[in-house]
Amino acid sequence: MDMDRYPTKLRVLAVDDDRSGLRLLKQQLDLCNYNNVTTVTDAATAWDMLRERKGRDDQFDMVISDIFMVDGGIDGFKLLEHVSLEMDIPVISHQ
Repeated sequence: MDMDRYPTKLRVLAVDDDRSGLRLLKQQLDLCNYNNVTTVTDAATAWDMLRERKGRDDQFDMVISDIFMVDGGIDGFKLLEHVSLEMDIPVISHQ
């Protein structure tokens, strides 16, 4: 695998209420040398982290999120809505 193809310095926020799926996603990102991955298990925590870091040097560059989450007060769809309206970062969603 040609690791030069991947932008490994990206700060990635991975969100999934399925801890096993989140662990697997982190492992896959690690294999591609994405070494700056933060994982959280609920959308509300993810949204708080995104807002807290917005405009800072350590803001996230990308979000990968499950869409079918309900723990923590907001679901994955609402998280994606907030990010698309208030942030200028790419989002990858999965179910």
